[in-house]
Amino acid sequence: SLQAAGPSPSFSSLDFIGQFDRTFLLCEAGNELVVVDQHAGHERVLFEQFRARTSQQPVSTQRLLVPELMEMDSARVLALCDAQDTLSEMGVELSQFGEGTIALHGVPSTVGAGRVRQAVADMADELVAGEVTNAVERLRYDLSALLACHCAVRAHDPLSRDEVRLLFLQLDELDYNFACPHGR
Repeated sequence: SLQAAGPSPSFSSLDFIGQFDRTFLLCEAGNELVVVDQHAGHERVLFEQFRARTSQQPVSTQRLLVPELMEMDSARVLALCDAQDTLSEMGVELSQFGEGTIALHGVPSTVGAGRVRQAVADMADELVAGEVTNAVERLRYDLSALLACHCAVRAHDPLSRDEVRLLFLQLDELDYNFACPHGR
């Protein structure tokens, strides 16, 4: 885990050296080497964006020109429909399309539809398995963590210097915490 050099660390003040294994961001802070897990860092940023949204201030949604249809059993369809309001606040717009199909109409504007599609499938699995509670705040937390994990940059994704700079600026805007939702 990343250890803070002082009481108020600043990611954007780090001197970015480069990527190691296209997974870790290597930076200098004075005479110290700082290593940032790019997936965990981006996951943390997205998690806070999704979790903090409400019906009054939802995540910006990008409407799909053609809805993506996802076939699944009726229990999963119903479970997703029950969570529809929370998902909408997080930028995921979906509806029931027949007995065994979900239509994905919109995704968070900052992420791709492919990753959201997989996240929705996993959400359906966890909702049906009872691994996600119906309590609204806990539901938002759990679904935000799932969506953030799927939508964050992956290990081995190449990042440009500008993308690293933006990630560090976004991390600086968060409450001080070096962990992603899974504690990494």
